[in-house]
Amino acid sequence: QTDTRFKFQFTSGGAGNNTLSFTITATGSNPSGNNGSIVFALTDGTATLQTTYSYTVKDPFSLSQTLPSPLYANSSGSYVVTVVPDANFVGTVTVTPSLSFSGSTGISAAQNLNVPTQKVATFTVTTSAITQSVTLGASATTGGFTATLSPSTITAGSAYTLSLPGGTANFYSG
Repeated sequence: QTDTRFKFQFTSGGAGNNTLSFTITATGSNPSGNNGSIVFALTDGTATLQTTYSYTVKDPFSLSQTLPSPLYANSSGSYVVTVVPDANFVGTVTVTPSLSFSGSTGISAAQNLNVPTQKVATFTVTTSAITQSVTLGASATTGGFTATLSPSTITAGSAYTLSLPGGTANFYSG
């Protein structure tokens, strides 16, 4: 398929090294990579020179998560987001957690990771006595690229459970 929407005119300044640079930006998600080619043609009105450049567009990284397990009401747990870089990716990635909840809950702030040296962001999820469940997710951004984790819901359990086989239980203080 040929796209002729883009035409450029380049006027040479004379003999020597003349350079024309292009920047190509991909959009959408390409987790496994998409291949293509671009044809560059240069003509002076009489002769035409042509070259083809092959490329692969692939997301610079993907994300995985580890949910706090178990998560209890009136306590805290760790939510871990791991940046899985493509083999050639090096850069700063900002990982931002998202949280929605039933009951009073909080989560620690966004973190900047220097990938590939730093790949793991650990966030503290703090629950209150009335927390029933939390829905966690995250996004990670570098330049114009953003990867997003789908939200996952976990139920906050009670910190203590007391089961009695029957009969009387006596509790004493001191």
